[in-house]
Amino acid sequence: MPGDHHDSFDERRPRGLFRGAPHRGTRTLAAILPNGRSLWLEATAPLAPAASLGNTARLAEVAAARQQAGAAAGGRAIRRLVGSVEILTARLSARRVERAKALRRRLVKGDAVVDRRLAKAVADFRTRVARQIRIDRESLARLRRRDWCDKAVIISSWPLFAAYGQRGRPFGANNVALTLALLTWLAGDEVVAALFGKKQESTYPVRDADVWSYVAPFANLLAGWWLMNDLQHERFVAGMASGFVLVEEAAGAPPGERHYEHATIVDLSRTIAPGHINDFRSFVDVPVVATVSRVEFSAAGTALAARLSAPSATVVGGVVMVTVMVITNGPVAANQKLIDALDVAWIVDTAEPRAVG
Repeated sequence: MPGDHHDSFDERRPRGLFRGAPHRGTRTLAAILPNGRSLWLEATAPLAPAASLGNTARLAEVAAARQQAGAAAGGRAIRRLVGSVEILTARLSARRVERAKALRRRLVKGDAVVDRRLAKAVADFRTRVARQIRIDRESLARLRRRDWCDKAVIISSWPLFAAYGQRGRPFGANNVALTLALLTWLAGDEVVAALFGKKQESTYPVRDADVWSYVAPFANLLAGWWLMNDLQHERFVAGMASGFVLVEEAAGAPPGERHYEHATIVDLSRTIAPGHINDFRSFVDVPVVATVSRVEFSAAGTALAARLSAPSATVVGGVVMVTVMVITNGPVAANQKLIDALDVAWIVDTAEPRAVG
């Protein structure tokens, strides 16, 4: 053994390794390291004898045989378990397939039922939609027909208001009567149906135009004419006055002149409507205007340089009295005429005069 060693190696050597002669009563083994060193290995416990090792070997063989028998039994059990698992797996797969088939059959059956219900619902919905479309189209056509009839009634009232309406008096008797007549012919059928008609549930929300609707425009005209025919629908009436006669010589003429009053009377009963003439006769201070339209003096009037003053007119008791003053430069004989022809135009306001406060 080499003798070169260091103290530090003794400190680093593992337990059970020593150098030098072994102690007495212990088993030692010599070990030669690859670098050439020799080490002594100390075995504190004595090594087992060969008999013990043989027994141990036999016990190991018995244990190995038992393990092989147990492994064989475990293999057989595993094979049985695998067979059982395979059988159960096959059964489970078969049951799963059966359940899947049953589920598919139920799904197909349910889908068929749902499809039939959906098809029926779609068909019913389409039928209702088509029916509603027909109802809407018919309602629109009815609205158009009623709209044309209502427009015709309104248009028929225009000439009535133009002829008999009272301008400046929205609540005048004529205006109120014409408005009520218009509303009657516009909505009278609806009111009559609501009050006296049979209550029947109609598919259509709008009533169709009936005989009333088509007759209403003409009936409105006839009703307005019947109500207003005897009433005065023209506020101003005009005419021509002629046939003047000498009334008297007016006094108070300036020096060198003679004034001769000529007059005529015009009855308004033929000009004013019969339904208004009685009220008109009671009016006071009726506005009237007169002007000379044509005049022809006689030879005597021409010789006396006759001329006319502005005519005057008054309305009393439904009669227009027109007066004209003829002015001459000298006296007129009793049998002489100053005027051969004289026409005076006049215009009268037939409305009731408003009181001046």
